Amino acid sequence: MDQGHTNSGGSIKMSEEYSNILVISDLHFDDYASGEDTGKCLLLDREYRNGLTTHFQRRITQDGMKYDALLVCGDITQRAQKPDLEVALEFLAKFSELIKVPKDKVLIAPGNHDINWNECSREHEENPDAEWNTLDG
Repeated sequence: MDQGHTNSGGSIKMSEEYSNILVISDLHFDDYASGEDTGKCLLLDREYRNGLTTHFQRRITQDGMKYDALLVCGDITQRAQKPDLEVALEFLAKFSELIKVPKDKVLIAPGNHDINWNECSREHEENPDAEWNTLDG
């Protein structure tokens, strides 16, 4: 049972246990559909990924940092293209291994760049009578 702290009002309990959740976002993997590694985006992707992995490798080995979970927030890709997503997921699998977070503790929350809007529009045009769930009803 939690032996946490109770404030004077008795409504907030604080536990001494906590989790370290690493949150990364806006990776924007891009331009892998061409199959060529010549674009500016690819160069920036590679530099960013190398910096990210180097930083967290140092945090773990030198600082003894431990992460319980990895939360990857939206915009994993730039244009929601399958090759970009495949490269991003491969990177995230390796990254989660690097930071010693098991795959079942990795949560991905897609963003607006992770949706193929052309496919969504086409589907909507082909099925205009289908029920579409929207925020406005």
